[in-house]
Amino acid sequence: MNTTTPATVQEHEPGGPLDGAIASFLKQLQTAGYAKESLRNKRTVVRTFADWLRRRHITVHAINESHVAAFPEAETWNTARTPEI
Repeated sequence: MNTTTPATVQEHEPGGPLDGAIASFLKQLQTAGYAKESLRNKRTVVRTFADWLRRRHITVHAINESHVAAFPEAETWNTARTPEI
């Protein structure tokens, strides 16, 4: 019996400035038929990005291409898996 909870769009931690956008993004992917594992992976990346922005005090309205470009350079990723955005 599988006792793990499958990933759903509703599973997210509240409180971040990108929560609404993350939920909407994941819902679109879910509707497009993305696999649950892909949703989990993408959710991890966008949550990490949101946390990275928060730690740098970057507001949603201030996000620009330089932030998106700097993010992968700044974060330490599992070398076995490259994050997909």
